[in-house]
Amino acid sequence: MGNDVMLGMIDQYGMIPAGGTVVVAVSGGADSMYLLSRLYDLRPVRGFNLVVAHFNHQLRGIDGDRDEQFVRDFVQEHCTIQRVKTANGEKFLPIVPIYVDTAPVGAIATERGKGVEETARELRYAFLQRVAEEVGGAVIATGHNADDNGETMVMNLVRGSGLRGLAGIPPVRENIIRPILPTTRQEIVEYLTRRSIAHIEDATNADVKYTRNALRHQVMPLLIAQNPNLLALLGGESAIFRQEDALLEQMAEDALAGLMHTDHGVKIPARTLVELPEPLALRAIQRMATLCAPQLVLERRHRQAIHALARGQHPSTQCSLPHGMVARREYEWLVLEHVVQSGAIAECALNLAGETVVGGYTIRCVACLYGGESATKSSFWVENRGEILLRSRSQGDTIKPLGRRSKTVKRWLVEDKIPKVDRDGLPVLVCEGTIIAVAELGVAHNAHPSVGANAWHITIEKTNKGV
Repeated sequence: MGNDVMLGMIDQYGMIPAGGTVVVAVSGGADSMYLLSRLYDLRPVRGFNLVVAHFNHQLRGIDGDRDEQFVRDFVQEHCTIQRVKTANGEKFLPIVPIYVDTAPVGAIATERGKGVEETARELRYAFLQRVAEEVGGAVIATGHNADDNGETMVMNLVRGSGLRGLAGIPPVRENIIRPILPTTRQEIVEYLTRRSIAHIEDATNADVKYTRNALRHQVMPLLIAQNPNLLALLGGESAIFRQEDALLEQMAEDALAGLMHTDHGVKIPARTLVELPEPLALRAIQRMATLCAPQLVLERRHRQAIHALARGQHPSTQCSLPHGMVARREYEWLVLEHVVQSGAIAECALNLAGETVVGGYTIRCVACLYGGESATKSSFWVENRGEILLRSRSQGDTIKPLGRRSKTVKRWLVEDKIPKVDRDGLPVLVCEGTIIAVAELGVAHNAHPSVGANAWHITIEKTNKGV
């Protein structure tokens, strides 16, 4: 594997824009030293800028400090000015700068309540992104290789991954590029040996208590013994899986054309999901979840539970999801959103000379003489009988809305398809112990004034303030 393979990867995926800058993540290990050497050789060929970034995780004591110094020394000694011949004469590429940062990953992991590996990755990539921004919108190159990709595919298969997991490591993800993804670890070591390029061996890479290490040292050799071309095979399959995954993702996105955004999430007609083939419906559900929370990856059981909600007949069922999300039916709609507690409304007086914000609603009240205007559920008039109180609905509450029959408030809310989750937060207006109006239902028949009578003009607008 030579620079021609790297050039092929760079060109195929448009990894490095013309005249761009590459921040290469260098740990001092074999993979990153190989990547640095290859990119340094390609710099005069393609004319891009090169920057080295090293992150010290403070996990290995003096060994970590040794790695940092090793990278510093190598860059200073070997990544120097390069002379380039051009049609207009010679030009010189500058010394490669190096950026270094450090953080007590172990302590931060404990503070965050996360695993050390997860925290290390988060901090490392955050540092790389800071460097990329500082040097001017650069791409970040990491040393993931063919062995890493094969191990990732097998690991995802063991964990029960879907097609996306089987696609392995993507060559490009946002501004992160992997130019040596087709290169095997054996080819990397052979190159470093041939060029007499030193590298650091991390002793923890041999510890098989870590899942990836056990897979690398115990499982992959057995599989490669059965098929010596396994890594190349997996690399080819991962490319096919990525293409198929992208196609299905586009189909899922197209299927969500009827999706609507709510105050706290998204919703779609349940029949849209029901009419899709199940594999596509499950993908569409994941896309809905991502729109609500970009980092939310639903397990298959969660996606299946949401699909069951869409197929079900009950108008108000729901299921809990990770990260404070909930999925529920709202009659013909399937809703995914962040959990919002509407809560009961503590009894209070309505401001008769302005507005009152309560239960996610803004209620405005203006004194007037009723002139015979038509009432709606959100704009109506009530006879001026004195103080008006606000509260939540109670067991047995009954109302006869203007022009309708008398029924319990609960029955009206069900028949008018008011989502169950919203019902306890609906303001009920009471005067002299009698319900005179309910948000979403309108004014009571016996509270509507006669023409010319002193009245209150009341408007109720759903604003979600106070939710």
